[in-house]
Amino acid sequence: MDRYPRTEDRPVNESLSPRHPVLFRLYYAAVILGAVSCMLLAPPSTAAPSPWFLAGALALLLVSEFTPIALPGGGYATASTVFDLPLLLVVGPFWTAALDIFATVVVQGVVLRKPMVKVLHNAAIFSLGYFAAAAAFTAVGGRIGALAFPADALPLLACGVVYFIVNSACVSVVLGLTTGPSPWRIWQRNFQQGILHHLSFVALGALVAVVYFNAGPWGLVLFGLPYLVARYSFQLYVEIKSDLKDFVRTLTEVLEEVDPYTRHHSVRVSDYAVRLARGLRRPEREVEEIEYA
Repeated sequence: MDRYPRTEDRPVNESLSPRHPVLFRLYYAAVILGAVSCMLLAPPSTAAPSPWFLAGALALLLVSEFTPIALPGGGYATASTVFDLPLLLVVGPFWTAALDIFATVVVQGVVLRKPMVKVLHNAAIFSLGYFAAAAAFTAVGGRIGALAFPADALPLLACGVVYFIVNSACVSVVLGLTTGPSPWRIWQRNFQQGILHHLSFVALGALVAVVYFNAGPWGLVLFGLPYLVARYSFQLYVEIKSDLKDFVRTLTEVLEEVDPYTRHHSVRVSDYAVRLARGLRRPEREVEEIEYA
């Protein structure tokens, strides 16, 4: 929900000047404080995994972090839910969050040199999503470190749904406070329209967990190709949406270049039409169609 599918998407806007400074600071402080509290106050639900297990899990998370997919409404997502969800069910939220925080700091902070405010935010919302999903899993009767299917189908469903909701909500809120429009419209454009793609990664992650508990680590090799295909299909879906808008914009600019007076006229009209449509509270899917028209 970045990391979404991680569904996940999970960024902070490139600009460090939020549209709503006070609300942004309150939100940011709440997210960071919540994540720190979870890490400090919630004890690990399982014993420390072996170093080899941690190294393998960290390698998978690092690979997924290096291949983000830009979302049409801003931000980006990765397909790491396929790794995060099984890791969460095997070793619990504490160790999953610890590995993900390390991977986020290394890739986004050290390699990509993103602003620390973004790195900390992304690490924090991952952690909150893990602890919330684990709480939902255990509340419905699941047990971290053990999985019986189909007996645990309901806990798995609760875990995946909560994971998606928390992650997508945090991404939408921070984009709404920094770039606009409203968080609800950001959620509609980024997640509602492609919700089947996002949820498919949650389902694949749950399937990976089932195979791991029944066939062991070597069973995960079977998911290499499905993971790559699923990620590629999601990337194509996002790129097609982006390419369509770029094509329409480029076409209008070419047609209007013949007269300096009308240059960028269609772009301005499109912007006004989008503002009016949102002012009339039209659904974001309809707003997007109006923008293209």
